[in-house]
Amino acid sequence: MTLKKLIFIISFSILVGIFQTVQANQDTTVYQTTKLSEHAYVITRNWDDVGKFRNNIGVIVGSEGITLINVMYESEIEQLLSEIKKISSQPIQYVFNSNWDFHNTDANNSLENKGATIIAHKNIQYFANTSTQLLFDEKLELNIGTDNIIAYRSNGHSMGHINIYIEKANIMFMSDSYRDQWMTTPGPFGYQGHIKGLNSALELSNSKTKFVPGNTSSSVYVKPAQILKEIEIRKTFVSRVNTLHAQGMSVDDISSDTVIDELFKENYERYPEYGKDLSHNVRAALYGIKLKTEKNNSQSLVKYTGQYRLPNNKIIDVVVKGEHLFAKSKGAFYYLLTPNSTNIFEFGWSSPIRTIEFIKDDKSQISGLKFNLAKDDNRYGQDVALKYLREIPLIKRIKK
Repeated sequence: MTLKKLIFIISFSILVGIFQTVQANQDTTVYQTTKLSEHAYVITRNWDDVGKFRNNIGVIVGSEGITLINVMYESEIEQLLSEIKKISSQPIQYVFNSNWDFHNTDANNSLENKGATIIAHKNIQYFANTSTQLLFDEKLELNIGTDNIIAYRSNGHSMGHINIYIEKANIMFMSDSYRDQWMTTPGPFGYQGHIKGLNSALELSNSKTKFVPGNTSSSVYVKPAQILKEIEIRKTFVSRVNTLHAQGMSVDDISSDTVIDELFKENYERYPEYGKDLSHNVRAALYGIKLKTEKNNSQSLVKYTGQYRLPNNKIIDVVVKGEHLFAKSKGAFYYLLTPNSTNIFEFGWSSPIRTIEFIKDDKSQISGLKFNLAKDDNRYGQDVALKYLREIPLIKRIKK
């Protein structure tokens, strides 16, 4: 055998081994089922051997079918359904999407085709990749025979996020409005809105309620004391950020504060990974502080309202609700806008700062808007429209 042929055989064998390993990782989804009551379960999707990357799916067995809370990915739906059949052979009757994240909505179409009714907050329609049939605003109650389900807007994480309470089983699915690993994204209404949502969950609960986070590591569920602790951590954090910001410190300097660093280190098990960059959390805290302190006169915001047409003929609606200005486009985004200056409004709490700038014509009337995004801003996530929007120099106003 020649040296060249031997090298080829060895190389081919290595490639086959790598392919088989990758294929095995793709084909094998690791699930863990936890029974929480007579008819309520949590199926945990494990992403790694360590057990730190895990997502929870709620399974509630009703009189005539199964209700799911979140659905994971289309490519994994048959594996998930096989796990569910170990619990009950009944069909999937209802699906609740806790928010618009891909891992909560991707399998909607498949389950709808199998006869399930997809339920979500009405704001979920403003993001892509969502297929729903029953939308609600503040609250929805659903009796499934074995239990009564109460879904309500949580004010945390995102515009379309809901908490879901299983009344008889006494289980509160917090989804992404709480996680025990790390401080979650507060949402468009800042930390004040997020804490309001945590308190609303406690108001529906009692000392025996099991709170199930969307992402978990140390435990599948926590008790009310842990939710109360999370509220105090957030209040302490925001207070400290506010104090340092008032002293003129920058985001980077605040992120390096030893008091803040110790607060996260003591309370979150994912600190070794996420604690290296606390700037995102600091930016979110500053956003919430700004949202609370800078009150808008709704009349002064009316001049920005109306419809703006995108090159693909989709419409951006700019509206006023209460003290805030909002920009929304179905299948794309829904943002709360906070003023940075007269015609420039910040949306979101990410770093670098993202803004919408309203453009005036020669008569000083609002004639259009544009999105200002930094060149190094690649954190699009569910905001699938942003990459497209950054390339448009002017989005013209078509209707006041």
